[in-house]
Amino acid sequence: MKQLILVIVTLVCTLEMVSAQQRTLVTGKVTDAATGEELIGVNVARKGSSAGTITDMDGNYTLEAVNLQTDILVFSYVGYVTTEIPVQGHRKIDATERGNQATYGAGRSGLWRSEKRIGGRVYFDH
Repeated sequence: MKQLILVIVTLVCTLEMVSAQQRTLVTGKVTDAATGEELIGVNVARKGSSAGTITDMDGNYTLEAVNLQTDILVFSYVGYVTTEIPVQGHRKIDATERGNQATYGAGRSGLWRSEKRIGGRVYFDH
């Protein structure tokens, strides 16, 4: 009986570790492309979920329990196009919004790459 309990506890701990590796914090900053100013109060949410947050006074946000492989972040703000950005394993995703268009930032090795997503660019940084 003690061995069974030990096996169950080990299994639960292993599952929790795997889950914790896939779900984590994602942070970033949302700015206005025309002025470079931080946007306060931008809604940042996981698509298909009620989990979300808003940007602070500096345009920064932190979203908890994000699945790095499958989640899509949705950025919405009055006067701006609602933007969806797949997380794709990134822990930092910045969005630069402009009126009815949006360019994206997230980070990978500090290199920008062009994408045809509403005329934007994506920047990935782990």
